[in-house]
Parts: sequence; structure tokens; C-alpha cells
Amino acid sequence: PAVCDAPYVDALFHGRAFAVIREVLTCDASGITARLATAGSMGWSGAWQLDPAALDGALQLLRVWGFAQDGKPSLPTGIGACEQWGAWPVSGDVICHISATREQASRLKATALFTDVTGTTVFARLTDIVMHTQDS
Repeated sequence: PAVCDAPYVDALFHGRAFAVIREVLTCDASGITARLATAGSMGWSGAWQLDPAALDGALQLLRVWGFAQDGKPSLPTGIGACEQWGAWPVSGDVICHISATREQASRLKATALFTDVTGTTVFARLTDIVMHTQDS
């Protein structure tokens, strides 16, 4: 879908300071995968235990996925759990793989897996991410 090629044009409202999606790699009925900036590569200073740029990027990706499926904008309403298995990179990019479903007309549910750009090192996983469409 075209929205996956240019997510900040139609699906997202984020300004340049929060435009962390570098490139959407895949976008289909089962989910979306993209290369995301880390806080370090965005120039955000801080000693982060979890990378805020990448985590927000996962929520942005789920919104893009939902928009690609039916044109409805959504906002996050819950995250069930966050598991971390190692330190995030201090700079550069990560890959975020979103496996998503539309549980109801107004509800999206997903899991996000964060890896290095080669896919060999897993940094973290968000489970039970829930988003609701704004018209619900």
C-alpha cells in the first residue's frame, strides 16, 4: 500500500523530531517490518534502559499497518508486556517486526520484535500492544 511507502504523509502526524521510521521493508495483511532509528541516531541524549525512539516507532508502525488495511487512524491504548534481552545499540538503526491482527472493527492487537539490522540479535519484544481506531 502507498501509505507504507510514505508513512509520514497520510498515516502519521509526527513532526521531523519524531520521524523514526527510516524505511518500511514489508507491509502486508499479517504485519509490517521497518528499519527504525534509535534514540542515539535521532540525537536524543540520555542513558536509556529502553530505547524511546524505537519503542515509539513500533507504535507508529502499528498505526501505519492499520491505516494500510482499512484507512482508519488509530492510537495506542495498551501494552501488555515489555521484555528486554540485552542492551540497545547506542546509535544506528534497529529492525522492528510487527505481527498484527484486527481483533474487532475498532481494535488492533500486535507483537513487536526488535532486532539488529542483520536480524541475528534480538533486543526486546512488546506483547499485547492494543490500538483503537479514533472513530470508536
